[in-house]
Amino acid sequence: MKMRNSATSAFLVGVILSTSTAAMACEVTRALSETQFTIDPSTHKSRLESKINNAQLQIERCALDEKYILVNFNSIYFQNDTSRLESISGNLVQKNSNCSIATEVPFQKVDDSELVKSVADRNNFLKKCIQIIIADQRGMKIQTHPQSKCEIKSLNSDGSIVQTDGSGCLIAISPSAKISMEQSINPDCLNSSFLNQNQIQAGDYESVLKLWPVAVEADQLKVMSPIGLRYLRHTMLPNVGFMPRAVKDTADDMSYIGALSTNISPGNVAVRSIGQNKYQIQPTFLVENLAKDFCSNGQCAKISSYVTPIAGSLKLYKLDKKSGRQSQVGQWNHALKIPANWSGLAQFTSENNLSGQTMGALEIDMKITAGDEFTLSADFFEPRTLIDETVDTESYITVNNSLIVGEGTGSSLPSLPSPGQIGQVKKLPSLPSVALGMGGLMELSDLFNMKKNWTQHYDRVCNSVNMNCAKLSGINKSFISVKMKFKMNEYNEVIPMNVEKQSAVFDSYKKDVQTFAKMNCI
Repeated sequence: MKMRNSATSAFLVGVILSTSTAAMACEVTRALSETQFTIDPSTHKSRLESKINNAQLQIERCALDEKYILVNFNSIYFQNDTSRLESISGNLVQKNSNCSIATEVPFQKVDDSELVKSVADRNNFLKKCIQIIIADQRGMKIQTHPQSKCEIKSLNSDGSIVQTDGSGCLIAISPSAKISMEQSINPDCLNSSFLNQNQIQAGDYESVLKLWPVAVEADQLKVMSPIGLRYLRHTMLPNVGFMPRAVKDTADDMSYIGALSTNISPGNVAVRSIGQNKYQIQPTFLVENLAKDFCSNGQCAKISSYVTPIAGSLKLYKLDKKSGRQSQVGQWNHALKIPANWSGLAQFTSENNLSGQTMGALEIDMKITAGDEFTLSADFFEPRTLIDETVDTESYITVNNSLIVGEGTGSSLPSLPSPGQIGQVKKLPSLPSVALGMGGLMELSDLFNMKKNWTQHYDRVCNSVNMNCAKLSGINKSFISVKMKFKMNEYNEVIPMNVEKQSAVFDSYKKDVQTFAKMNCI
């Protein structure tokens, strides 16, 4: 996944931005995966959901020429090329994407005006709800540069512990500096009245806390390349009774929204040679996590405003032309997280991989010749259950799999009958260390952290207009099934033949295609 950064100098007057890294940058503790916090205004509580709090940083052993550390929260958003983009000001870094998706199957693109609003909303949340606690562990007063854009509030008598809003802070440092930082949630954001007044809706808010070393040259500030970052996700839960919440596993759990709105369609299939008669099969699916506003008693929010996982069981079949029968070549699971209010080709990356497998690919040992025909099938289930199954847990929820046909008014979700008695579900166990292939190895603690992000179940899937919902039924019945049929030519290239999709709440079709969905970038 590419990373695009907006110009850091945009909010500092007289700053020189340098793309080189200082020879002796400060030492900063390292972390790879995001840290998730939950905010529940119904109970006026917040808590850490990730197993490890990677939001904490420690800075020490800085170079002599580094006089300041620039600290800033950037809101994160995604365009349809799946790049993770960052915004400092709340404006789009790149208003017009250089990439577009070409597809022969129905696909809903994110509206540009919705993307603009989404980025502004995320920035508004960061400004109103998220603060940074900065402490000098030597007990010395925290000093800032006059050009700092943040507001500093001392939390103790000597000023060695301060609170900031995370906007463009220039914190003075020295080679002996030993500074720690951690995010903090504004207590006002635990109250529904404050959230309503400040137009902060329920949903996921992704951000990154970044640190840049800053030197002073000829009375100008020279900002070097970032030396530390922390990815954060703050999950703002809806008020109880406003949107449907899933059944909790234990009394201590927070009850998350129980509905998904992820529509999954055929994407493409890549077949790569990795040795003599060895191949890697890598599918990519078109995914739409889009929904209209759900409104009740003057409040509105979207099911799709939450980052959601998708999890599917994939099988590859080869056609025996003599008998006309298909034989299974391999089977594997596919699980990754999807951004909120996003649509696009959902590609595997190290940071969104939830399957614990080699980036969602199948490796096969077989001879492939020109004209060989294959079918890749994918059945998508309630995500948590399939992830549990993947890591060999034995308990999962099974609920009625009947289809609920909604006759809704357009602004409400169809109600679901009581799922009945649901048994106790085990928490995800600690997981073994696994390789992430071309994405590189993640630290063991970070892998645990990512797995902990989806311990909750979903009990229904609803289409994008909230007019039709179906119960999710564990691994007993998929809510979307897709097939992609293709053949190979003499150059080991994939030649698409047809696609098929079956779904209880989304569109269903079967059609011949000339090409699979692909990204065109200029």
